[in-house]
Amino acid sequence: MKKLDNQKRAGVREIEGITVGIATGFKKCDSALKFLEELTGKNVIASECFGKKWKGVIAILE
Repeated sequence: MKKLDNQKRAGVREIEGITVGIATGFKKCDSALKFLEELTGKNVIASECFGKKWKGVIAILE
């Protein structure tokens, strides 16, 4: 959580053995995915990017 600044937000939930993460407030989707991987210690297996200037991503991690 120390990595979050005032604009970036992230959340992670374990749902029936599947880890789902969402991160918002990033300039690039790749950096949001990397952030979720660092936060959880898991690899992204599927993701969807959203937003225009400030982007977010929802991802499934293994």
